[in-house]
Amino acid sequence: MSTIRVLVHGVTGRMGREVVSALSSASDMEMVGGRSRGAIRTTIQLGQDVTHVRLSDDLATLIDETSPQVVVDFTNADACMQASNDVLS
Repeated sequence: MSTIRVLVHGVTGRMGREVVSALSSASDMEMVGGRSRGAIRTTIQLGQDVTHVRLSDDLATLIDETSPQVVVDFTNADACMQASNDVLS
């Protein structure tokens, strides 16, 4: 079975961190990136291991760079609407 490439929008928020935790223990999913408003770091560590994934505050560029199959959104209604435009374009 192939791995599902996942990008998390809202990765540093409370629920986004829960998604990261779940993804770090899922054998059939790979977190490839995270979008965070005003990201001051460029990577985030997954779980206890040393795997790091790319962070950015530019969702469209992050999608182009990481080629996710799924984008999980845990932001707010306004951010989600803008993100859906970025994802679908």
